Amino acid sequence: MNMFSYGKVYSRLSPNQIKNLDFAQNLDRRFLVLSKAYFWLFGYPDVASQRRFIMVEKLLHLKKDEVILDAGCGNGIYLQEFGDKFGVQGLGIDVRNNRIQSAKKINKYLGRNDEFITSSLEKINLGKNRFDKAICLEVLEHIVDDSGVIKSLSKNLKKNAIFIISVPMKGTALTEKEENDPNFKPKKYEHVRSGYEVADIKRFAKNSGLRIVSVEKYFFLVSRYMVKIQQYVYNKKLTILNLILSPILLLISSLDNLIKIYPRGYMVVLKK
Repeated sequence: MNMFSYGKVYSRLSPNQIKNLDFAQNLDRRFLVLSKAYFWLFGYPDVASQRRFIMVEKLLHLKKDEVILDAGCGNGIYLQEFGDKFGVQGLGIDVRNNRIQSAKKINKYLGRNDEFITSSLEKINLGKNRFDKAICLEVLEHIVDDSGVIKSLSKNLKKNAIFIISVPMKGTALTEKEENDPNFKPKKYEHVRSGYEVADIKRFAKNSGLRIVSVEKYFFLVSRYMVKIQQYVYNKKLTILNLILSPILLLISSLDNLIKIYPRGYMVVLKK
């Protein structure tokens, strides 16, 4: 599996279409022309997402014509990538309308017909839709009624469907001060809890009638620091430096396979 797979599908976009992507809006024309080659070689410049994508793709075992649910889809990159590679169709949900509009626009550029809906996961009504596979990645820690959301989404899974969830470990998503402050109020779309323990995962799996296939720790020490470096560069709006560093940081982050200490999250595989 290519470690730069995440975002490779964007190499099919024109420079003008690429300019509509969030990270590329500040690039001048010269770099936009080169961006097609960059996507083809290195995928999307986001170390955390690249690492996560490799794991999720391996665990899903996707097959042609399956229908996928992405709960908290952002700009829809998982559905676009999986659709292009495996011939699946999907439905993506995100509470942020700007990301859904971006997903729809990119989907149109790619000639796909995935569906994208602006909605909170607490309020979404999936009707008669049924899914072979579902993903909910780094989302539950932003939702107050996390267990209720998993239970609701699970009702639309087919029998034997696979549901993959990734969540931060307890103590990693909020500071200790925030965790212990009874008056703490998170900003819009930010974390509402510090993370999860395995007991929490077992609880909402049982509540939803799902069987736990596996719970795997991920994002170890090296990856965590590579992501921090990239976040610093991104926040400083050093776009070109970010493009140069991203594949290097991703390569270094593969040391996680050898140095499995200080994990940040859990990758959970559930089955209906």
